[in-house]
Amino acid sequence: MMITELYLTTDEQVQFNLYPAALRSGWQVIPENGDSFETPRQLQMRALMSDFTAHPEIAHLAQKITTNSAEVTIEDIEHLSPEIQQEVYFIIGARGVDMIVKQLLTEEPNDDLLFALASMSTVRHKLLQLNSPTQS
Repeated sequence: MMITELYLTTDEQVQFNLYPAALRSGWQVIPENGDSFETPRQLQMRALMSDFTAHPEIAHLAQKITTNSAEVTIEDIEHLSPEIQQEVYFIIGARGVDMIVKQLLTEEPNDDLLFALASMSTVRHKLLQLNSPTQS
């Protein structure tokens, strides 16, 4: 099943609308209104709860997001297996995935980028839903 939905904030929709019409064709933009981002303390607790012994390569991601020392990028996760990515999404939360969405929107648009954007915006959307006190 191919993802064709993009969950984008108002600002992100403006950026997306600058892409060529042919590239935008076939994508359904759904407004992202979620705002239940994790606090730094929540992310620190998630990192503390995680066991990095099996996957030490993701420990630096936890440090990046919990210390605000650097932005999390798609390059940080694209080489990881899907199982490890799930752990990473838990650790970096919607806040970290939001950084990736923002980074993707600054890159040269192409089909591969839009598929990555769709995936990351969907992950962010799901995390925001999970974080929301009124899950829907």
